Amino acid sequence: MALTDAVEKVKSNLNKNGFPASAVSFPSAQLAAFCHKQDISLSALLSALEEEGIGHNFAGERVCFTAMVTAAPGNGHRAPMDILRDLAADLDLTALQKTMAAHPDKKPSFFELMKALGPGKIKELSKKIAALSPEERQAVMDIAKNMGFTPPFGG
Repeated sequence: MALTDAVEKVKSNLNKNGFPASAVSFPSAQLAAFCHKQDISLSALLSALEEEGIGHNFAGERVCFTAMVTAAPGNGHRAPMDILRDLAADLDLTALQKTMAAHPDKKPSFFELMKALGPGKIKELSKKIAALSPEERQAVMDIAKNMGFTPPFGG
C-alpha cells in the first residue's frame, strides 16, 4: 500500500469516528503497527496528514487528530492544540497544579481555573484570545468545551 492509500485509509477511519467535527484519537501502538504493515513510517504518515489539514499531537499512548484551522494570511495552518499551547505558554499554573494534585479525582471548575490564573493573567489571556482569527478562537472554544471548561455564562 502506498503512502497516499494509507493516508486515505486513516482519513476514512477518522471520518467514521466523527472527524472533523470532533477530535479523534487512536492508540499510537495500533497506528504504528498499521504503518509497519504498510511499510511506511509513522512520521511520513503524520506529515502527509498535516499536508491535508489534519493536525496531531501525542496524548499519552494515543495520537489525537484535530482539523487544522487557517491562521492569519500567509501563516498556513495551525492545529487547535497548537493554538491552545501557544495561549498557555507563559501562564504560571502552579496553584492549579497543586489543587489538582491534592484532588486528582476532581476536575477543576471554571472558577478554580480563573482563581489560579489571577486577574493579570486573565487580562493577558483575554488579549491573546481577542487577537486570534475567528476560526482559531472557535477551535479553542470547542476544545475548552470538550474538556468541560466552558464558562458558566456560555462561550
